[in-house]
Amino acid sequence: MGEGGKKSYFIQPTAKLEGGPGMQNTNIDDLTKEETKNLAFSLLAIIFRSGRSGKGRKGHNSANDSVNCFIDVQPEMFDIDQYVKTLKATDTPQLICCVQGSRITPSQTYVIIERNALPQQSLMKAIDVCFKAMYIFDIEYQPMCKIAWQFLQVVIYDFTEASITSSIRNLRAFIASDSK
Repeated sequence: MGEGGKKSYFIQPTAKLEGGPGMQNTNIDDLTKEETKNLAFSLLAIIFRSGRSGKGRKGHNSANDSVNCFIDVQPEMFDIDQYVKTLKATDTPQLICCVQGSRITPSQTYVIIERNALPQQSLMKAIDVCFKAMYIFDIEYQPMCKIAWQFLQVVIYDFTEASITSSIRNLRAFIASDSK
């Protein structure tokens, strides 16, 4: 408990990020600036998990489902051309951010559009291209990571929308007040 009996929240500077596909055990202090950005994008999908879609499905998606929907992680040694051929249009959204290796230190990043892999310089660039393509082609966000995409739309790209969630509104206000 902090001052006056209020809960205090802090991030342990030596916290370790553990497990899961594409996330190796990592000491946060040892991350480069690029790796920190990649971690932030992964956490974005976890922080803003969407509710489950479909008849009779209640609650939220798992953190793992949300982050895998936002950033698809494939093994370091795999054939991207073969992979995109296996994607089914009915099971896979039209746009995917895909990385080879790990989320934090990908060896290659792609945006997959209509079963075509477009190599990108970084995960940030892949997410940027993916967002802009969804916006230009007026494609709905994937339900499992919809709120993460809305956060980027409203806070990063400054495209306002009438129906933003309270969590996005609160974080945007916090960021605005913290930058003053």
